[in-house]
Order: sequence, then C-alpha cells, then structure tokens
Amino acid sequence: MKAVALDLGRGAEMTPLLQIAPDSDDRLLLADPDSGLLLIRSDAPGHDRIGWGVLGSCLPVRFPECLRLPDAAVTPFAVQPGQMLMPESCAVALRIDAAAGSWVGVWRPAGRRLHHLAAPEGWLAGSGFWSRDGVLGLPYANGETACAVAHLEAPADVERAAGQATPGCPGSGMQPSAAVAPPPVCRPVPLGKAPLVGRMAPD
Repeated sequence: MKAVALDLGRGAEMTPLLQIAPDSDDRLLLADPDSGLLLIRSDAPGHDRIGWGVLGSCLPVRFPECLRLPDAAVTPFAVQPGQMLMPESCAVALRIDAAAGSWVGVWRPAGRRLHHLAAPEGWLAGSGFWSRDGVLGLPYANGETACAVAHLEAPADVERAAGQATPGCPGSGMQPSAAVAPPPVCRPVPLGKAPLVGRMAPD
C-alpha cells in the first residue's frame, strides 16, 4: 500500500508521494498545509507504527517511541494550523483506544513526549480541531448537554533532567497498560521520492 499525490490542476496527474521501502505498507494519516507536517503509518520499521516527516524535507521519517503504546491503538486526528515553516512545533491530537476506554493524547515532534488528557463525557471520539493558538476543541454530547465543544489547552513540553523518566513514555510507569516492553532499535528510513518541487506557502 502506497500514498500518491493527485494534482487536479494538471488533469488529475498522479505521482508517488510516500514510499519508504519497496515492500512496506505506507499510509498517509494527516497532512498540514501550513507547516508541511505529515503523519504516516508504516510497517517499514518491522511492525506497524506511527511516524512523521515534513513535505519537501530531505530528513528521514522518524518513528517516536512515545507514540508506541502497548495494548493501545493510537490514531492522530488533528494538527495545529498556522505554524508556518515550523512543523516541529505543531501540536498533534491523537485518539487513544485501550481496554480502559478512549482518551486524548497531545504530542509535538519537538517535545518528544505524549501528554494524556481526559476527554469530556460523550466525546465524539476521533473528532476535534485545533485553533492557531493551540486550543483543542472536542465536540461532545451527553445526558446533560445536547451538543457542546470542550476546549483544552495544549500542555507545554517541559524539559526534564537527564535520566528522569517522561510521563507517557516507556519506562515512566505511567503507560495506560502495565505490559511495557523495551522497544526494538529501528533505523530511520527515508521519506522517499515525492513531488515536492513548487510547493508554496499559503497567503
């Protein structure tokens, strides 16, 4: 499985967008037009994982360990807009599904940590939107509220001392599952050849 780019302005011209390895399944999950941040899912590291890259960058796709949770499914659903030329500063909202239920994760490429946040009761799981100022809106409906939007501020990424565990990352003891196994060491893989020339920032 591969991702392709379809240019409607050129008669629906189709070109490859994402190919990490010849035999890997590479899927594009989210793409932010302002920063060029791409969220992908691929089995190129040896098993299915979430990675990120930047459209037009020569750097390889990276697969953060903080986005690899045992016994939980992680799915990105919204990227903070308006971060022109600053893809690593974009806040990304993720839906986390486990036996205990569903909740919200917030992660930034530069922060390298996953924040776990409680979702409002009746959240329409997997739906939401970011403001340019880093406020996450989550639509919900429950017995007390017919329809509303909860607003969550994106947590700040605080630097931690060397050797100190980061909440939400392997080894911190704060995983949603106690079955934490040391992740294998994976070499970064290239984003692949893509139609990256001519990309312009929006007005």
